[in-house]
Amino acid sequence: MVSHLLFEAGFEVLNNQSVKIRNRGTQSISLVGLESEMLGNPDPEAAYQNISPDSFTIALCHTPDTVLRLPQDQTDLMLAGHSHGGQIYIPLLGTFYRANYAEIYYRGKHQVDDILLDVSNGTGTTRMDVRLFSPAEIVVYRLEHTEPAPETDSVPDNPDQSDGSNEAGTDENPDGSDVPQDQPADNPEE
Repeated sequence: MVSHLLFEAGFEVLNNQSVKIRNRGTQSISLVGLESEMLGNPDPEAAYQNISPDSFTIALCHTPDTVLRLPQDQTDLMLAGHSHGGQIYIPLLGTFYRANYAEIYYRGKHQVDDILLDVSNGTGTTRMDVRLFSPAEIVVYRLEHTEPAPETDSVPDNPDQSDGSNEAGTDENPDGSDVPQDQPADNPEE
């Protein structure tokens, strides 16, 4: 039912699957979606079958402890939630409640071997409609990649090595200053 609603709304649900995304460049990012351990069976082998170790890969899974089952050489970043950041978090004492499959990683960013894991607190609650020192959050990631700049002809460091052409559109005055061709030189006597 939920999958159908998401599909009708234009979302693509990745259940143990992957997809590559591109944005006007030759490079791509691989997105891997894994089923939640709560209601499904995450299958990293199936989800990663088309992923190259050279690809930048973002894994998405509801349950953060699933990070321990992911291939280290094929995952750069994993995004998860589920735990509501512990929901009730007492400074110096820790969380009051740790959900199943979020017992090790239940809030914040963690470096898990080669994988950066980011666990969002989310916006809801579980069992009790209360939060303490575990604020609701919506995390927005902006993915940016710039292609390497194409090689251009270099301009000589020494102007005496110039071929005499005037690419910048300036004429050199006898005093050595450059004056744009389409503008008269300032005349201090006027």
